Amino acid sequence: MALSEETSFRLIGGGGTRGLSGDADRVLRPDPALDFFNACLRRHETERDLVSDPTLLWSCHSPEGRDAGLRSHLQAASRERVSGLSDLLVIVNSRDWQRAARGQGVGWGRQVVEALRERLDAWVEATGAPRRSARRVGVRLLADGGGPMNGQALGLDEGEFVTGLLPNQYEGPVEGSRSVLAVHLNLPGVWAGYREVARLYDDQDLLTLGNHWLDNYAHPALREPALYRLQYDKAEGLVHLVSPDTDGRYRLQRHAGDEGPSVYAIQTQAGEVVAWLVLAVTELALPTRPSQQGLDAATLGVSLPLDESPPLGDALAARPTIDPLGPGLRSHAPETAAPTVAGQDLVTLRELGVLIQRVHFREFMRGYEVYLGRAGEVGTVRRSPPATVQVIEDRVRLIAHELGVRVGGVPIPPGAGAVLGADARLEAAGNEWQWRDLRAVKVRGWPYLGELRRRAGSTHLVHGAVHAIGRAPDARVRLPDDGHNENILWRAELDAGTVIRARNGEIPKSRFTLDSIMVATHHAELDLQAEPRLRSVARHCYSFVRRDGPDGEQILPLSRTDRPTGELEVELKPGDDLLVGNCAFEVDWKPGALRGDDPTGVPLAPPPPVVLDAAEDLSEDLSQQIVAALPPPPPPLDDPTGLPGLRAPPPLPRPAPEPDSVLDLPLTPAQRAQLDDPTAPPQGPPPPISRTWDDLPGDSLTGDSLLGEGPLADAIAAPDGDDPTELPERPPLPRRS
Repeated sequence: MALSEETSFRLIGGGGTRGLSGDADRVLRPDPALDFFNACLRRHETERDLVSDPTLLWSCHSPEGRDAGLRSHLQAASRERVSGLSDLLVIVNSRDWQRAARGQGVGWGRQVVEALRERLDAWVEATGAPRRSARRVGVRLLADGGGPMNGQALGLDEGEFVTGLLPNQYEGPVEGSRSVLAVHLNLPGVWAGYREVARLYDDQDLLTLGNHWLDNYAHPALREPALYRLQYDKAEGLVHLVSPDTDGRYRLQRHAGDEGPSVYAIQTQAGEVVAWLVLAVTELALPTRPSQQGLDAATLGVSLPLDESPPLGDALAARPTIDPLGPGLRSHAPETAAPTVAGQDLVTLRELGVLIQRVHFREFMRGYEVYLGRAGEVGTVRRSPPATVQVIEDRVRLIAHELGVRVGGVPIPPGAGAVLGADARLEAAGNEWQWRDLRAVKVRGWPYLGELRRRAGSTHLVHGAVHAIGRAPDARVRLPDDGHNENILWRAELDAGTVIRARNGEIPKSRFTLDSIMVATHHAELDLQAEPRLRSVARHCYSFVRRDGPDGEQILPLSRTDRPTGELEVELKPGDDLLVGNCAFEVDWKPGALRGDDPTGVPLAPPPPVVLDAAEDLSEDLSQQIVAALPPPPPPLDDPTGLPGLRAPPPLPRPAPEPDSVLDLPLTPAQRAQLDDPTAPPQGPPPPISRTWDDLPGDSLTGDSLLGEGPLADAIAAPDGDDPTELPERPPLPRRS
């Protein structure tokens, strides 16, 4: 099945490159396996007191003067990410959390939820952001390192917080939600039989199973973050896949005859079964929740760790519950869904590192600085870095700020610098970067002095479309666009002013940032409609393809479009490097990267009968009206909250014309001239499925993690139970096998 661009973005992810400035707001460690989640999270900092003023979580400024808060995250996000949003994630540092708990208790959580939802509603209306569901966006508020995070603290300092626009964040069904599938899981060697671990609802964008606390169901035996992904789309039905971020180590294999229930194996390429999955069709509509006299959704769903607060027994007792199917058992064969396994080839862009360009506007700038961080990051914001890469005109040097900085193994004393004139290994704070000198390249338009290689992630793209590369929010390969420019070294006569006086008028200095100088809004296109091709679309910027050939390395320049001086596009080969703006990527593609076909062609043995148990005395009519509550997932990891939802958005309008880059500003001929450079099958059948319903908890639709297990609960959430909205016409039910 060929996925649409929208579905592929929601299933596979995309748009999360690090570039020159993208490390500043990164939340999780730089691990390719975490790219799917990392691209959805953003770190913020404010010097003001967010406990006394929760609206700072919506909008504030960092100590460096950069825009921060949820609004800035939304404005920088792609329209697909916003339109598919079901619930927001906000993580507050533990110090501010404790202060809020001691000072205001549950009331502070309600203030946060109400403030963010009110402002988000107004923002959506003002911007016309598309929505795939009428469901009102909820808010999940967590303390850094709390129980729902399984103790995995992000290390947030006082004043810091994280926002998440996760496609799988779903705080549970609301009135009008419809249960579509029950996900039953068997983990070989962990437990026998199948256990229901999650539900997929029709107003939910994505469901993930993996080993990370951000997954909808997490267990260490699942080995990878977001290892399994399941999506229900109105137009494309059910689609699922295994994570493409695992370098092909896993595959999804259907294990059933044409007439039998569908059982899927998540297996390694060697045939080892990691998990067995059964997707049982539920097709049940949720009953209307009763009115909670005097208790709104925020009261029901919010708690804080507050030792002196009274018990929340009254609120717990008032929560609506859904009864299990009742006493007595009868066996029946379940109806199972057979989703489509995403099956087209993928093209992968693996980010290699940062490209250091020469100084473009020497009339205004002496140079600029790039900072090497303690977590291996590269950025444009100075936060006590152990070392700085300084560019003055065409010279590059590394300046040490503490002990332990080395260039090519040679220690650099604090305060001293070393010229980077050849390839070398850079070390600082226990991290390594590879410096590759690029000044010897002599092709038209070549702006690069060197390449700073570091470990980064991948962006996966599907065939059949043209994918934009640039700073534009709608770009499939989104390059960072940071508005910070305190790292620019201005000439003395311009250092104190706020504008630059050019021949054609005054230009605000704020328009000059490294990203706006080096990267166009729409810089290049990756055309995957046939054989992959890279095409230059920037008016004033070149793009390049670096290719290994029989006679050594070859550089293929792609001209800017305002005054073409050569080819504008080139057909790519696997292993080519793409040099676009300040980012370097390696491009590769493998046939059938997502396919679930049996690679050996050997027929699989049929599984044992798939049987679920339900109440014997349950009439057919009643069974269509009652929703079985979710059973508690098995230990050790339990976080039943979280997923997101919605349907296909309308076609994305092309953004209004805007300057392609800072180079579109009125510049003199001399300034323009500076643009040109001078020169395998599963192991045996799955186990049988059996299930009893008489011991299921009645309140699991809300989930214990929403209100916690006592006065020291870690999570704050606001399920939208008393805010009914009219959903669009229900989409068709999934195909059954």
